Amino acid sequence: MGGCMLLVASVHIMVHHWSRVALEMVVFVAHGMGLALTSALGILRTSQELTVCRNLKSVRWRMASLGLLQLAERLLLRVEESKKCVHLFSMKTTERFLLSVEVRFLHDRYRNEITGGNVMTSCAGPASVICAETLRQEGFKGRIVIATKENVLPYDRPKLSKALHLTAEEIQLRPPSFYHDNNIEVLLEKEATKVDIDAHTLTFADGSSLHYSALVVATGGKPRTLPIPGFDLKKVFLLREPYQANNIASSAAGKKVVIIGTSFIGLEVAAYLADKAESVTCVDVCDIPFGRILGNRVGLAIQKMHEEKGIKFELNAGVKELVGENGVIKSVVLPSGKVLEADMCVVGVGVVPATMFLKDSRIPMSERGEVLVNEYMEACEDVYACGDIVRFPLPLVGSTASIGHWQIAHSHGRIAALSMLGKKVKFNSVPFFWTQMYGKSIRYCGFALNWDEIVYEGTPEDGKFAAFFIK
Repeated sequence: MGGCMLLVASVHIMVHHWSRVALEMVVFVAHGMGLALTSALGILRTSQELTVCRNLKSVRWRMASLGLLQLAERLLLRVEESKKCVHLFSMKTTERFLLSVEVRFLHDRYRNEITGGNVMTSCAGPASVICAETLRQEGFKGRIVIATKENVLPYDRPKLSKALHLTAEEIQLRPPSFYHDNNIEVLLEKEATKVDIDAHTLTFADGSSLHYSALVVATGGKPRTLPIPGFDLKKVFLLREPYQANNIASSAAGKKVVIIGTSFIGLEVAAYLADKAESVTCVDVCDIPFGRILGNRVGLAIQKMHEEKGIKFELNAGVKELVGENGVIKSVVLPSGKVLEADMCVVGVGVVPATMFLKDSRIPMSERGEVLVNEYMEACEDVYACGDIVRFPLPLVGSTASIGHWQIAHSHGRIAALSMLGKKVKFNSVPFFWTQMYGKSIRYCGFALNWDEIVYEGTPEDGKFAAFFIK
């Protein structure tokens, strides 16, 4: 039918022999578009008038009394309240009244299991996959489309910096059969460029567009670049997609590598290349790796672990420029004037939300470009957002937060799917992330932007410890 909404024609109801009661319930079967749809209409009588209850939850208990609880849970009646669509009047007699209602019913866009609308997810990360999977598990039968600007199926992105040689096929989140068996369309090389929330359309870079009933934006982060001379030289790598990881892995053997950034991407890449490259030097403006996230003591222990594997550090430094020869990088110049030889350079200085295409969409956003959502992952009507790009209410801290963790994206995707189906489940998860270097794993549970004290069980310097961040 195009779009995601099924119009069930206009319906006339004539109800006779109603008792003198404050509330009546009409349940009927409407036939339209060749489909049988069971719908429920809650009618609340107030003094001499009747009003339409738009929120089915408000009459849930009344439906339960009539044995219609299951129907109340699974169906939602949408009524367009305009003079052309709804006309109500009543005439009371001694034992009966006559009700004439003309209503245009819109088939609920998400909840009905007979059919449904189009659910469109932009980007192919874990949030999109989990959202689509949850919709199917919960019985949604409508069309589901996942669109990604990449040319591969959704994959396990955190593995990119830990095992750079793995191909996209080796780290797929789900095999191709999953999408086929669950009737989930995946559109590759479809970069979103515009969202029209009034027309319910998503436009792509190739000029094509799709109509949606519900849109899930989960475009993730975009690697930061550096506004320095030489950043466009060959052999300067960003890391976000499998082909980039594979290019780094295939280019590094026996080479002098400079890594800009000492957070997760930078140091995981350093650990991977430690026994492959001729040399690895990490450069950062900070004074201690991970100090802001894990504290100075843990950060120094991680730095020492890398140094024992031959990794060198240039801290409190930054980068002034990249110098090349014949268009290929040859050295990295620090603000102090120190020159680091470099056959290649990997840049891992964080990400920014990939949301520029939403700029004029009227979808609520922060100054940083994060999509603002509620506890149900709703940004605005029929638009949901998940993962790295969102600022969402975090019960753990009693305020909103933006957290780019793998586990968070999974949870967001599931909650967004349930929200579309009318099953309002609030986000209430404890953030968790992990990293692995040289066979040692660091696992972090919670969320602490700052703290008053860190209490240790064990010794970070020995690599066996637990740290408690107290505020």
